Amino acid sequence: MASIPDASTSLSVSGPCRVDDENPPAWTAEPIRDFIDFHRASRDQIAAALAFTTGSAALGAEAADEAVARAFARWSAVAAMDNPSGWVYRTGLNWARSWRRRHRREKLGADNHQIGVTVDRADVDLARAMTDLDDKHRAVVVLRYYLGHSTADTAQILAVSEGTVKSRLSRALDKLHNALETDDD
Repeated sequence: MASIPDASTSLSVSGPCRVDDENPPAWTAEPIRDFIDFHRASRDQIAAALAFTTGSAALGAEAADEAVARAFARWSAVAAMDNPSGWVYRTGLNWARSWRRRHRREKLGADNHQIGVTVDRADVDLARAMTDLDDKHRAVVVLRYYLGHSTADTAQILAVSEGTVKSRLSRALDKLHNALETDDD
């Protein structure tokens, strides 16, 4: 049984279809290797961030997969961006919002235990409090604190002003503080 070649396998061509080593075609393995490296480094973190933002591990993973597939389809443009993972996150978030609108489901409950990370009691309380935030506020918290993006990067990813990011973050943190404070009582 023949094995499927991976990105490191060189393909040989015989006959009149010769590949010029000095001017390789656009379909060489190098962009594919770059994409594979990006996928390995970013996919799980983006899926977890989308899971926290959407409140559903399943929807977050599906959105991440859809966004990564779209990134692959236009990898040369995405790879040239200052923040490819931000583009993939935003694309996944847009896809998840569209999916929710199309399916008109009730607010999905948090099922963050499926994300694949070990959580302690404080994380469970935080995840529960995060589900009470709307998507816009949750996205800012996830981008700033979970993914560690700057205010400017967060604004660029969400296509809003830096002032909007600061305002949403302030309101979200107030709501989280109040929710977690009442959980302690």
